[in-house]
Amino acid sequence: ILEYIRIALDVHLRSNSYSPLGLDSSAEVRAKVSWIMAKAKQLRISIQKDSSLDPVQKKLLLYSIPADISSFSFPKFRLLIKTHKNPFETRPISGVCNWITTKASKWLSWRLVPLLNHIHARICDTDDFINRILHFNELGHKDICFGTADVTAMYPSIPHDEGLMALSWFLNRCSVPHNEAVLMCKIANWILHSALTRFGCLIFDQIKGTAMGSNFAPEYANIVMDFREYYNVHPRMQLGSLSILLYARYIDDIAFITYASHSPNEKHEDLNAIFDSTPVCPSRSALSLSGIKWGTLGVPFLD
Repeated sequence: ILEYIRIALDVHLRSNSYSPLGLDSSAEVRAKVSWIMAKAKQLRISIQKDSSLDPVQKKLLLYSIPADISSFSFPKFRLLIKTHKNPFETRPISGVCNWITTKASKWLSWRLVPLLNHIHARICDTDDFINRILHFNELGHKDICFGTADVTAMYPSIPHDEGLMALSWFLNRCSVPHNEAVLMCKIANWILHSALTRFGCLIFDQIKGTAMGSNFAPEYANIVMDFREYYNVHPRMQLGSLSILLYARYIDDIAFITYASHSPNEKHEDLNAIFDSTPVCPSRSALSLSGIKWGTLGVPFLD
């Protein structure tokens, strides 16, 4: 129990993703909740005035964004123990099943899921991944090896400015009507800046990334990865400037095929190109890769 508490407090106090607000009854917490509700009121006014929304969509959105805070509770912070890791690792989870933004997050997830089909690298399921491998095998490449990697603590590490930029870019690429795209970005911005979490009697404000437990978090992470891949991976693969022959991904877990003869440093450099600067986002991403593995016979993936 004490070790669990120590790790949980370490996550909150030593990472740059959380800012302590104080006890749940403190003035700082009350001020933050008031700010969240003021932003919710602004969103409701925007929705009511938006003549481009059909009546059913408008009613659903107004239902998703509450007018008062009477029936909500702060999301509880938990650590999911990764028992298959040695030494064991933990994953921070914020249980946002009854928070102010929960219904809006569900709506945003529902709206984004169909659009993820535009993401070329995205693995839908096991059959999809196996079919990609089989198709690649038909091309008869020699001297290859398989590799896997994952993004280090992706959900709590996405800078808000980059994530919202990626979302706006993605909605435009998917030809979502402008008014709806602007509204979706406003709702995402509200959700991201309203991510409070409780541990014991302390309340923390998540100032970076998205809560793992939020309904739209997987879609958000998928879109941020696609944003980087669109500029840094796919064009270079087409030009042959990357040694990666096949690239596929399940959210932030990456599988790839590359040349077996290339050195480990070359493989690392090619993969880390995902987070190079882009014309749209000129600064290198705060995200990074870890757990890079490769082998000629096979490597663990999504273990």
